Amino acid sequence: MGNVFGESVNLSVPSVNLSLGIKGVDGYFPPSPPLYFKTPFFVFCGTRKVFEADVSSFQELRDGYGKDTFRVFYNGIVVPEADAGSFKALQNGYAQDSFRAFFRGKLVNGA
Repeated sequence: MGNVFGESVNLSVPSVNLSLGIKGVDGYFPPSPPLYFKTPFFVFCGTRKVFEADVSSFQELRDGYGKDTFRVFYNGIVVPEADAGSFKALQNGYAQDSFRAFFRGKLVNGA
């Protein structure tokens, strides 16, 4: 097979692992890099400032979730139905508080 100039090109490409992480010795993937970061005055989600977040009490949870003393966030956006005091991020985008269940920051009806 030739290229646009009519010459044959033979390429050797090493195998590439396209998984989302490197499997550790314990069989688990390492955690994702942090989505949120704090300065002395603000919380950021990626490059966006999260104006509603209280920087002194904010903590990143997992899978895009974070919370402060008063609010829960998913990808930097307030999850208004969530109770920050009892909120827990589970895995694969699921989370819960004492009263409700959530998937990717949205309320799961009937759960």
